[in-house]
Amino acid sequence: MHGHTKKYIRSRFDEIVEFAEIEKFIDVPLKNYSSGMVSRLGFAIATSVDADIIIADEVLSVGDARFRMKCEKRIDQMLNGGTTLLFVSHNSAQVKKLCKRAVWLEKGKVMDIGPSADVCDKYAKFIRSMPGKPVKKPAPKPVVEDHTEDDDILS
Repeated sequence: MHGHTKKYIRSRFDEIVEFAEIEKFIDVPLKNYSSGMVSRLGFAIATSVDADIIIADEVLSVGDARFRMKCEKRIDQMLNGGTTLLFVSHNSAQVKKLCKRAVWLEKGKVMDIGPSADVCDKYAKFIRSMPGKPVKKPAPKPVVEDHTEDDDILS
């Protein structure tokens, strides 16, 4: 997997399985894993190495909030260890949190490059200015039925 030898994977096996949180499913064939489980496993394998560069494409878009925080922590550790991260995401908050610099691509065209907060803010402004943007509808009010003693209530 990912160009690693069987010996290497065996040496990191327990760490990979534990990080991916798939201990209960380790004997289940991979073809039966959900897409989220496969993504967790792929992230755990990819980040189990001491890589110079990691490419993460929408990797944090799966899993629950706790698992995403766990992944962000691992990414922080890797960045602090000197790894370069190419992080692809539509989640501006994650880009701002994990990246110092960002590139905004729109239909293959570079729209902006610079500090991640600046680029993300320009992107958000662009999205808000688009015609046909989604309009927030007010949440429906709960229906409260007032039954009196004279009402026939079926149960």
